[in-house]
Amino acid sequence: MDEWSAKVRDQATESVESALLSTLSVTAYAEGGRKVSVTTTDLEPAVVRRMVAEAVTAARLLPPDPWEGLPDPSEMGPAQATLDLEDPGFESVDTGRLVAMANEAEQAARSSDVRIVNSDGSGCHARRGLFRLATTEGFDAMRSSTSFGYRASVVAESGGEKQRGHWSSSARHLSDLEQAKNTGAIAAARALRGFGWSGMPSGNWPVVFDPWAASDFLDLLCGAFSGEAAFRGRTWLAKSLLRTVASPLLTIIDDPLVPRGPGSRVFDTEGVRSRKLAVVEAGELRAWLVDGYTARRLGHPYTGHSGGRSNLRVMPGQATEAELLQAAGDGLLVTDLDGRGVDVTAGRMSVGVRGFRIEGGRPGHPVQETTIAGDLRTLLADIQGIGDTPLPDHAISSPALLFGGFSVGGKKR
Repeated sequence: MDEWSAKVRDQATESVESALLSTLSVTAYAEGGRKVSVTTTDLEPAVVRRMVAEAVTAARLLPPDPWEGLPDPSEMGPAQATLDLEDPGFESVDTGRLVAMANEAEQAARSSDVRIVNSDGSGCHARRGLFRLATTEGFDAMRSSTSFGYRASVVAESGGEKQRGHWSSSARHLSDLEQAKNTGAIAAARALRGFGWSGMPSGNWPVVFDPWAASDFLDLLCGAFSGEAAFRGRTWLAKSLLRTVASPLLTIIDDPLVPRGPGSRVFDTEGVRSRKLAVVEAGELRAWLVDGYTARRLGHPYTGHSGGRSNLRVMPGQATEAELLQAAGDGLLVTDLDGRGVDVTAGRMSVGVRGFRIEGGRPGHPVQETTIAGDLRTLLADIQGIGDTPLPDHAISSPALLFGGFSVGGKKR
């Protein structure tokens, strides 16, 4: 990993960090599926030889596990896809340009409104990673990628009340980054929109998640689709494969083959070929995200998900966000989730939110210090509308979602 990052504030660079890190991981298998993995950053040959010998010795001491082992050779190898994940100009990247973009975004935010009074610390980064996997059965392949990004984070103040807002841009290629002035404008708008907030009346209300909040919600759900969670009974969906678990409007795809995608890859960390996977299709749970071990243990097809999800997407529907608000009538528009209050084992959700009251199908006053809660079985089944515009350029992405009813706990102010 070759990484460079900087933190900026008020047109000045506060810190710069650079790292070039090489890591070697070795997995040793002994008879009966005994397995040990060891990692080192010391690549001296004598150190590596000693590490391998110790791994083999340790593996022989473990209890057998019939599900351990290398993947089926027929499943291994890079996908035949051109993903364009590496910027060929990485070596000559002008890191000063990234600092300038972060400063420009911050300045654009601060100059947009007199109530933007401070920076909350902005920054930028450039990274390149190279991953090579080889096995004693003859697999040997390599993948590489780059990423660039910057963010603006600012503080707004009015009448003694403070609000914070941030926004960022990231891409595999430097040329794909969003214009800095646009990033700054969004950061400022997200800070300013919270002024004058009041509580949401408690009760059962229709709730619309905007694409940002809906993508965070999908992130919180992601663990429920894990094959390991399924065989360990750590997801409420454990016995629901090939059963209806959500509204027929909901389809969730994990696609590692998106060109220049933030989570794209041609093979996973075990060398299993990447492929597009329907996790939920028209409300039916169609597949688990599995590595080789969980595929064998569950009797499930390989999916290429050692290392986790890739580009997880809720597929767009037909409605605009304005149409979802109209359908909600009176309720709550959620723009931010505060915390990670989802218990995927029990299938329950309770999380703090910020957003806007929906009145007559339109956004009303800002809402903060409010909690939404519900049973995920009911909530997913009660999705009544899906927006037509996903959150762009994120590995976990969703359009806006309309839920028929959350339990909402508001705070009077």
